[in-house]
Amino acid sequence: MISQSSKQLIERLNDEEYLSKLYEQMQPGIRHYVTTNSGSITEADDLLQESIIIVYKKALDPKFELSSSLETFIYSIGKRIWLNLLRKRKSENKYLQSLNLAESESVEEIVLNEQRIELYTYHFNKLSQGCRKILSLFFDGNSMKEIAIKLGLASDGFARKRKYECQGKLLTAIKEDPLYTELKHE
Repeated sequence: MISQSSKQLIERLNDEEYLSKLYEQMQPGIRHYVTTNSGSITEADDLLQESIIIVYKKALDPKFELSSSLETFIYSIGKRIWLNLLRKRKSENKYLQSLNLAESESVEEIVLNEQRIELYTYHFNKLSQGCRKILSLFFDGNSMKEIAIKLGLASDGFARKRKYECQGKLLTAIKEDPLYTELKHE
């Protein structure tokens, strides 16, 4: 038997007016996330629709319980789908990129990219072991819940806070490096 909260969620998602407002509310955030992570507005809109369909299907499961706001749940599903898609694209294109590297980039661009990677790697390696671990898990596409479990942290909220702090330390260190300013202007 479907729980009362699932029934309510299904009813809301079947209400065209509610669904329209939900799309309007969620669209700017999803579009921003996707377009700032190598995607297009069309891909973002498709991702939002796919995320809402997944929520609907999950609500049909009698064991499903929504433990966050609907908007947060939809956003996290969309983010997870997008990260998996980017990871898939990256692995598919890795071989092609290595073959076309000399043709598509000048020597200056290759050197500049290598310098940027070296700058990032240098400052990443200077972080504490805990920060390196949490950021590595995050960059590998693990959810905050998975990171919290793997690192034995109290909650996914605490994992999110630690990731945010570690990212901040890394960005600050990189931006304070004189090489960053030099590379930024090249």
